[in-house]
Order: sequence, then structure tokens, then C-alpha cells
Amino acid sequence: FPPTIAALAKGLQDPDVNMRMTSAYALSQFAWHGSRAAPPLIRTLLGDKDPRVRSAAAEALGQIGPRNQDLRDAVEALTRALRDQPSVCISALRALGAAFRAGAKSAVPKILPCASHADRHVRSAAVEALVWIDPGAKACIDVFKQALADDSTRRIGARGLGKSGAARDCVSLLLEALKAELREKDGGECADIACALGAAGAADLEIVPALISLLEHRSVGTRRSAARALGSIGTGAGDAIPALEKLLKDKEPEVGKEAEEALSKIKETP
Repeated sequence: FPPTIAALAKGLQDPDVNMRMTSAYALSQFAWHGSRAAPPLIRTLLGDKDPRVRSAAAEALGQIGPRNQDLRDAVEALTRALRDQPSVCISALRALGAAFRAGAKSAVPKILPCASHADRHVRSAAVEALVWIDPGAKACIDVFKQALADDSTRRIGARGLGKSGAARDCVSLLLEALKAELREKDGGECADIACALGAAGAADLEIVPALISLLEHRSVGTRRSAARALGSIGTGAGDAIPALEKLLKDKEPEVGKEAEEALSKIKETP
């Protein structure tokens, strides 16, 4: 493999943009040899004149990352790339979050400002990265709260609060986010908000009624998540039993199965 990696590294210096992008993609397939494949990609990410190639290099590092969590130079390079133009910044954010996850905690201070970037796609990618990297950190939780008010990050912010353990303290914000999402075309997609409300448990009297209302949502994912959330609340969601029994006959088998499991948890003898 090393001779192949060397040849592809040379391809990253080719005058043709498409050749450089293709070489970056090909190097991403050498995750088992990340220590050899990463350095030329890092040089390309930080030095190539074309943003398409820099994005390709960031994406390739993201492919290598899961098997090479200790590539500190890659994390540092991706963090520096957050200052690049939006397309490159987005690729770097996705790589840091989905690939390096907790191994990219050092990047969090640089990711936080991206969550308020003028570009909605950058904001979305930044909040998503924080969900992957360090959802329990106070600064990240603050971002998730703010994200609920932005239609481009609302669902991701809810997901972050659900993972962070802070959902119980943010019920009013989540309920407002749910109302806003339901005003979107076709009622939006409320699965992440439903999961966060489930994580909040029975912390508020409005949670169970809100989740019951989602059992009739047009989205399969929302109905399934609402049923799962009610099940996670357990015996405190007794008012949902009639609606969940009706959901047993849902046209989507996985929704009916989720309703069945929720009913089993809710009816459990304490």
C-alpha cells in the first residue's frame, strides 16, 4: 500500500483540479494506513488554491478519522480550516464531528462561533459537530438552546439537548420549538424534539399531551419517536394508552411495534 499512497499523494499536486479531488477521495480509502494517508491530505487541506480540493481533503480526513482517533495533526488542520470559506468549513465541521467525535474536543472553542455563522449550512454543521463531540459541555448546551430558535438548526439543537442530559431543564424551550416546527410545511419533522421531550421525562405536565398529539403526525419518524418517548416516560404517560393502542394498527409496522413496546413500559407495575 505505501507505494500506492505515495502515488496518490503525488496526484494531490497535479495541475488538474479533478485529478487532485480524485486523489483525495482515493486516499480516504486507506483508513487502515491513516498515519501515512493523512499528511498529504493535511497539506492539501491547508495549502491547495482550489476550495473544492480543500473540501475534498477535509472529507477524506473525515473518512480516515474513525479508525485514527489519535491523529492530532488532522484535528488541528481541520480546526484551522474552520476559518476557510463556507464550503470548506462545512466539510471540516463534518469531519471533526462525525469522524473524530470526542477526539476533537480541542476544536470546540473554534466550533462555537460557527454556530452563529451567517451561512445557515455552516450553523447546521457546527451544531451537529457539537452534538457529536461534547454534548454535555455547558457551552455546547447553551448553543443547543439557542439553536431551537433557528429553523435551520432546531432539530439538531433538540437532539443535542436530548443527548446532553439537559432536556429536563429546557422543557419550555423544547415545547416552543415543537410549536414552531409544527408550523413548517406539512408539520415539519419532529422526531428529534419528541426524543428530547422523552429524555425530559415527566418533568412538565405539557410533555405527555404534546407527545400524544405527535402520534398522529404524517411523518413515520415522528410517530415512532413520539411512541418511544412516551415509553421512556413509563407509568407517568398513562394518558397516552388509548392513543398508543390505536397506533398498534399503524400502516407502518415499525410504528406499531414501537407503540407495543411503549404500552408494555407504561403498563408495567411499579
